[in-house]
Amino acid sequence: YQRRVRGWCELCMMLLLLLVLAGPLTAEFKSPSEECGNFCSMAMKLCTMEDQAYDSLEECHAACGSWDQAERMDIANVDSIECRQFWLDRVQTAVKATGRVPPGLCDYTAVGGGMCDASVPHRCEHYCEQLGPGGDCGAGEWNPTSQEECLTACIQFGHRGTVDDMTGDSLACRILHLNIGEQSLLKTARTEYCPHAGIESVACSDDQRSTKCAQYCDFSQDFCNSDYSRGKGDRPETLDECLGYCRGLADPVLACHLRYVAVAARCTDPSVPCQHRQACTARDPMTVFANAPMTLQALHDDEEAEDQL
Repeated sequence: YQRRVRGWCELCMMLLLLLVLAGPLTAEFKSPSEECGNFCSMAMKLCTMEDQAYDSLEECHAACGSWDQAERMDIANVDSIECRQFWLDRVQTAVKATGRVPPGLCDYTAVGGGMCDASVPHRCEHYCEQLGPGGDCGAGEWNPTSQEECLTACIQFGHRGTVDDMTGDSLACRILHLNIGEQSLLKTARTEYCPHAGIESVACSDDQRSTKCAQYCDFSQDFCNSDYSRGKGDRPETLDECLGYCRGLADPVLACHLRYVAVAARCTDPSVPCQHRQACTARDPMTVFANAPMTLQALHDDEEAEDQL
């Protein structure tokens, strides 16, 4: 009898040990959520070949499971499935309308795609790597003489700033200008904005004294006043008209305008964030963004746009 009891005890201990060992294995092969499953199936179907966002369905499931649960819905700077789903829906709309994927749009559904999360992490080593001749802006006056010089200077920037800062002696401001030079559809983006990404930067300086409305309208004129972003037939807005409009905005609404005009500057589909004038005062801004027009130039001028990416 005692031998049988000892036998049962040993068996129970072995089963318990097997359950403990099996725990991590079952967790590793956990099925994706329905939301992740739907997103990844859609991404693998729409974003293929040069637009491929994920190497495999499994890679997408693993990435999706690591994203934060969105506390707020947004089209940018929220590392969530909701943000990526917005841009994937935008891809689907374009494909249904034209049979083609707009340049760069599938990138926004990926990890490190540059819209929902950063394409250049806000750390000195990544900034300095991308500032070199092989980086996002390519060869130019903005290239540091060495990585060591860049790293030393980066540590001494006045402050780190926040994502999409348009001015100020910060790493964030310089990375915004780096992103604009690499991603914007503006033909002159590289020559106009990459110099401000460098260690010595006019725009990214604490000596920059331009008003918030001047900052807003400078960006709005470049990125939300073009054929890529305006509705068909709309007359371009003059600088004076923009300044007059801006001066009438309440501070929170102006802050919203500044946020999204900076997003438009580095977006390959600027017509979406350029809807901010309506979205910033709307009850449901995501619907406003979702209904942004699909501009013909953004859809059909693929070769020229890809040269800017």
